[in-house]
Amino acid sequence: LEEMAPADEGAAWNYWLGASDAAAEGVWVWTDGSVSDFTHWRTAPTPQPDNHGGGEDCLTLAGHPSVVPRVAWNDLGCSSDAVSGWFCKFEPVGDADGDSISDACDVE
Repeated sequence: LEEMAPADEGAAWNYWLGASDAAAEGVWVWTDGSVSDFTHWRTAPTPQPDNHGGGEDCLTLAGHPSVVPRVAWNDLGCSSDAVSGWFCKFEPVGDADGDSISDACDVE
């Protein structure tokens, strides 16, 4: 995460995480259709999610040096220009021995 933060240490940043509550406000569903009990919403200065303006339906991981916690979840509009990129979840590719470590990284 530190490598993905802006060079300006005083700047805020957001990355898409792949969940949305567009179908039902307050019910966060991941792109694979799953729902998780885990949350890590920002608590200050404005507790999240706040659905500010009625259109914040997409989940971001947000960072800012002057708020607590420094890195936490935030809801934003799904077409927001405030987002720098995204995180993706994917299954390991090429795992012949079934140890959940890609064959490219496996040590024999």
